[in-house]
Amino acid sequence: MAIINRQPSIDKLHILHLINVRWYNACAYYALALAAAQKGLGHKVFLAGDPNNPYISKAESMNLDFDKSPRLSSYFPHLVGNISWLKKFIKNKGIEVVVAHRGEAHVVAALAKKIHRLDFALIRVRGDVRPPKSDLFNRFLYSGITDGVICTTAKLREIYLSLFKLSPRKVVVIPAGIDTGYYSRKRADIEQLKEEYSIPTGKKIITMLGRWSPIKGHKYFIKMAGRIIPKYTNLLFLIAGEQFEITKTDLRDMIDRYAPNAEFKIIGLVDDVRDILHLTDIAVIPSLGSEMIARVALEFMAAGKPIIASRVNALAETVDDGAGGFLVSPGDFNGLAEALIRLLENENEIKEFGGYNKSLAENKFSLEKWASDSISFYLSLL
Repeated sequence: MAIINRQPSIDKLHILHLINVRWYNACAYYALALAAAQKGLGHKVFLAGDPNNPYISKAESMNLDFDKSPRLSSYFPHLVGNISWLKKFIKNKGIEVVVAHRGEAHVVAALAKKIHRLDFALIRVRGDVRPPKSDLFNRFLYSGITDGVICTTAKLREIYLSLFKLSPRKVVVIPAGIDTGYYSRKRADIEQLKEEYSIPTGKKIITMLGRWSPIKGHKYFIKMAGRIIPKYTNLLFLIAGEQFEITKTDLRDMIDRYAPNAEFKIIGLVDDVRDILHLTDIAVIPSLGSEMIARVALEFMAAGKPIIASRVNALAETVDDGAGGFLVSPGDFNGLAEALIRLLENENEIKEFGGYNKSLAENKFSLEKWASDSISFYLSLL
């Protein structure tokens, strides 16, 4: 029977992040970037998850130790093997904290802890827009085995406290952080970037960046452009990101329908997202939902750009309305247009909002604060 001494190391914790996200999305970013930031503070950090997933190469490029042994994405037929693997891993590595980033990994860690009486702190990170189920098993999982829950938004924390009657000290909000040094640096000067991307000079660039999916609100970005273009002719509306559920043809059809007189530039997935960030004058994030981590907002903030965004989930808690940008109701393209017009009419406000956002990213959303806040929470549970 493997029993781990729960007394934490004086100099550093031994932390295992279990990650089985199916593609490199915002939840995968949260897990990998947090692990790297904790490692940067001197802690011994491991990751483990299913093999052949796209985020593994990303983890390796960040010099993170990634164990590909478990099969966490399905309970059967791998449940017993996963529990056995985790028991051995915890014993061999002296793991004091296990952080589960999805439900399947959470169940494996909880069963391993209960069955083998392993003495580690079990943390569940939730950055999913779907609320947790409140069935009997989940109530036992959270109330009887899980030591703490990290939520990415205050709204989600309130749901946890309401559903599971947990102690408030066991459920905290720790938003994602961002590498401000990296995203604030330009790969090249702006004129060179414009030449590379065939963007004409003399245009103010209004950007929407993100995967091409209906939930991201591309239609409302385009309708916003159609709403203001009769008055402003020096604008270029830039759409960048990875094709997902919407194609370039779909975007062109929406432009022809809603903003035929506006000038658009459509760019797919780019090698260096900083190019898009620094080409941008004003960022627009018109999402209808999702956005439990708001990574794109953090990237624009680190680059010092003002943001107009929908008042949904983490966006509402990340963008400081009236100081770093404006928040509008999801789907309100008239509200987006009015906010954009206000910024276009006030060049000083564009600079002030951008500077405010950069300062906020450097202080409230830094990697160091993110890692420190998470470590402090772990230690409070040991």
